[in-house]
Amino acid sequence: MLNRIQNDSTNTRNSSGEASGNTGGTSHYSYKSFVGCKPPSFSGNEGAVGLIQWIEKMETTLDISSCPEHHKVRYSAGSFNKRALTWWNSQINARGREEAMSMTWVDFKTLLRTKLCPKNELQKLEVELSNHVMKGADHMGYTTRYHELVALVPDMVPTLEKRIDRYVGGLPACIQGLVVAANPVTVESTVSLSGKLTDLMVASGVLNKEVGTGKRKEEFSKKPHHH
Repeated sequence: MLNRIQNDSTNTRNSSGEASGNTGGTSHYSYKSFVGCKPPSFSGNEGAVGLIQWIEKMETTLDISSCPEHHKVRYSAGSFNKRALTWWNSQINARGREEAMSMTWVDFKTLLRTKLCPKNELQKLEVELSNHVMKGADHMGYTTRYHELVALVPDMVPTLEKRIDRYVGGLPACIQGLVVAANPVTVESTVSLSGKLTDLMVASGVLNKEVGTGKRKEEFSKKPHHH
């Protein structure tokens, strides 16, 4: 497979390197350069969260190795094995090698999520995103899981406005109103503001910093539960 990828990359570079605007440093880019950055492997059995983690690691590898845009799909697919490799070969047979390899990175990620994430798992994730709320004062945990869910089921929040609304909707009531009043225009500014407000609410005793394992505590409860 290594030889095939190297041959394919040579043909692609000769036929589309100039057209894609990749000149100078990237003109000598090779699969060996990419492999040298130790790209993560993917079997297709990791589940939805595993897929997103693989994509994130792969994008880091592509960035570090300065991989040209027109090689991203070709080289990333080279890390497939087992179920993922079988699926990718079926895509090549159905679409034709050049069409499959020339799809954009964004389309490639969408295809992976659609075909390799179990539908029942995606449905559960959609429900989870709809009901996702911050537990106690665990702002970091809430935010991290929010980003994971949005990456897994982006169709649930297709616009920036909906992404912000869903994030704000899961914040404690004591913070939610203040964030809405500030009218942040990006998810990043919303996260930053709500994080600062969470710290203030913890300092004033309105929010309980500790969250019991497997249990939700009322946001406004200051008294610990005794058993």
